[in-house]
Amino acid sequence: MNSEQQSKPNFFRFDDLRIYHKALSYVEFLHTVFKKCKTDDEVELKHKIISRAENIAICIAEGACRGKTQFVFHLKQSKTAVRECYVLISIAKNLGIISEEQEEDCLLYTSPSPRDRTRSRMPSSA
Repeated sequence: MNSEQQSKPNFFRFDDLRIYHKALSYVEFLHTVFKKCKTDDEVELKHKIISRAENIAICIAEGACRGKTQFVFHLKQSKTAVRECYVLISIAKNLGIISEEQEEDCLLYTSPSPRDRTRSRMPSSA
């Protein structure tokens, strides 16, 4: 965060969470990957993928405004949205909408695995 963001208090607690900002960054990343979609079917799949990615951030934001039990529930909902993105991105690759390299980049972006850390495109500090 820059000094301007640190100095002003946030009304919403989720705005202070790194994971929330990483989820927003993932949405932006997917927009760049899928910007060349042209046919109606490609555009429809793109919208599904981006909608699921947006749900990751939305669930984090919703859960952060609740108690611990509800926050955990919403984090699990976010995890479900990540799995949905995984499946839809794999479908996009199988249909030839994105390349194998683009698929790998999209999947590594959300990968928590230490073995993928060196290749992960997820920002290290957001």
